[in-house]
Amino acid sequence: MPPHGTPWPKAYYVPHGRMAVLVDGEIHDLGPGASITVPTGAMHTFTVHTPSVKFLAFSPGAQMGRFFRDVDQAVPAGTPMAEAAPLLTEVLHRHGITLQDWP
Repeated sequence: MPPHGTPWPKAYYVPHGRMAVLVDGEIHDLGPGASITVPTGAMHTFTVHTPSVKFLAFSPGAQMGRFFRDVDQAVPAGTPMAEAAPLLTEVLHRHGITLQDWP
């Protein structure tokens, strides 16, 4: 996932594993029991540092849920990235998500 900003805030909570979350250029190491809030518009991404990680993503309101529903409807499972990229780009723009780098 390239660094991106969303028009909604969100929080991540990690019950298992370890991940690093980059928020506006600052790295936050999260392990079991840790959480972080990502403000509206903040450029962010994450990297998994253990064989697996489980994390919960929370956001107030319905914007994030609508975005993921639209992604699910626009891009069938198993679509190769070369075919998925233009479909995802349209969904991202429709929901006001900005990307730092995107193919």
